[in-house]
Amino acid sequence: MSSAETSSDGARLLAVPADSDSPNLEPTVSPKTSPPSQTTSENAPLSSASASPVFSPRRRTFILILVSAAMLVGPIGGSIYNPLIVTLQEALQCPDVEINATLTVYVLFQGFAPLLVWGPIGDIYGRRPVYLVSFLIFILASIASVFSVNVWMLFVCRLFTSFGASAVNTTGVGTIADVFPKEERSKALGWFYLGPMIGPFIGGPLGGLIASSLGWRYCFAFLAIIGAVLLVNVYFFLPETLPKNIVFKKKPNAFRSMHKLRHPFVSLVTFWVCILFSSNFAVSTQIARQYTRVYGFSEVQVGLVVLSTASGNIVGSLIGGWYADRSVRRGQSQNTEGGRLGPVRYVAEDRLRSTWVSAVSLPAGLLIYGWGIQSRLHFMVPIVGQFLLGYGMLSISTSANAYLVELWPAESASTMSVNNFWRYIAAAITPLFITSLEDTLGAGPLYSGYACLHLFGAAGVLWIVLRGTKVRMAREPWKSESEEGGKG
Repeated sequence: MSSAETSSDGARLLAVPADSDSPNLEPTVSPKTSPPSQTTSENAPLSSASASPVFSPRRRTFILILVSAAMLVGPIGGSIYNPLIVTLQEALQCPDVEINATLTVYVLFQGFAPLLVWGPIGDIYGRRPVYLVSFLIFILASIASVFSVNVWMLFVCRLFTSFGASAVNTTGVGTIADVFPKEERSKALGWFYLGPMIGPFIGGPLGGLIASSLGWRYCFAFLAIIGAVLLVNVYFFLPETLPKNIVFKKKPNAFRSMHKLRHPFVSLVTFWVCILFSSNFAVSTQIARQYTRVYGFSEVQVGLVVLSTASGNIVGSLIGGWYADRSVRRGQSQNTEGGRLGPVRYVAEDRLRSTWVSAVSLPAGLLIYGWGIQSRLHFMVPIVGQFLLGYGMLSISTSANAYLVELWPAESASTMSVNNFWRYIAAAITPLFITSLEDTLGAGPLYSGYACLHLFGAAGVLWIVLRGTKVRMAREPWKSESEEGGKG
């Protein structure tokens, strides 16, 4: 049976006989069965996941902890730098535009490097080489930063620091896709994405403390030490997780990964994620300015206000991932065909159904924050808006990332590098215009505009939920995979 059915909760399901080789099948490789035959692929879809090795739950948890710890490097490397800006500007005798360039290059390479280098390489040659080489680059660049004598030397060092730290953004997602079954994948990604949330909690205060007590150069020494600890742990304890029986015909090609955007179900999800990151950076860029101007908050009070968004991020990452996996499990049941029991499995687009709560709460958070600030309501009003924004951002991102990974699990790292590239571009350019735009329009109209953009993005994802499966299964490589599965 290969026709689509509908479950009791409205989710679209795909019924497959027990012995089918159709796409989306989650692998089970045991010592009693023969390993799957070698697969040659240029753009392997869901069925390529059948090559995944089996890891015990305990082993999967350990791998998740290790890659989540590795994910902390980039956020800490960025946030530890922020308290040093004034000190560095004085020490290196440079103008605002030059010191700000060291900030911009760090954010930009968080997007460029995974797309151009790490994502494609990780899907071809394996995850371990990417981790080892990238952490080595991060360590060396951090050590070089200690000896910076001018702002342009520091600029180059920060470029390579970001280059090394950025690998985990996509390779970590690939690792999770390799070892976790789809029913647990969103929850695992939720834990993984706690790194960008916890990093600012640690990096900012730690940077200020180290710089005030030991000097700014010791901040970079601290980053080198963190990188060295993680490099040792990855070398000794992280196995290679990329399936070994998938052989790719082509060499790593970043621009080939960009071609995935020709699929509307990829471009629409990526567009929504870009709006998420732009709105989040818009709010975070303006928080200190707004709470100081409107409520007269001190630096310490502003720092506490920031925790509202971060708390929403953490809740959204965990709850959103759990809810997405719950929707997957609910979509799985047993179907009888020809006297045999076969699994009735969900289609990938069903995972996006779990975003409906955040699709409502996130625009609401933007409206509450913007008009709360503009109307000078009690400071708890915009704080609630920030929490809703933080919750929505991570909840949607977790489900969207899991969806993209499931489209090409054999190329999960390079697929995520495309999404990662555009969201960091959106994040990098937002601070360049948001202050002047808010001064012109006001906080209320500005964030109302962002809320409208979110609803527009949500409408695109709703189209994916309703029509995306039909569109996708009419395209290669899913069409061929579906036909082969039907023959089974």
